[in-house]
Amino acid sequence: MLAGKPIIYAIEAPGNIVEESGAGISCPAEDPEALSQAILTMKNMSKDDRDAMGKRGREWVIKNRDYKKLAADFLEAVFYNSP
Repeated sequence: MLAGKPIIYAIEAPGNIVEESGAGISCPAEDPEALSQAILTMKNMSKDDRDAMGKRGREWVIKNRDYKKLAADFLEAVFYNSP
């Protein structure tokens, strides 16, 4: 995502950041038909739309996964939210 490219996300995991950020297309894991459809969908999109997806992903990563932000979130969780 940091590369600013649109993503096809075919992973079963909590926290789908591609969907959350609007950085690409999500489809179920281990589903070749869904993956094929995602590829065709992205292929048929305009270059501007694909570029916009990539830009949204890059901006999301910079805003939400910057080391300073991650460190602040960690400190908040460990020191300020503990009993």
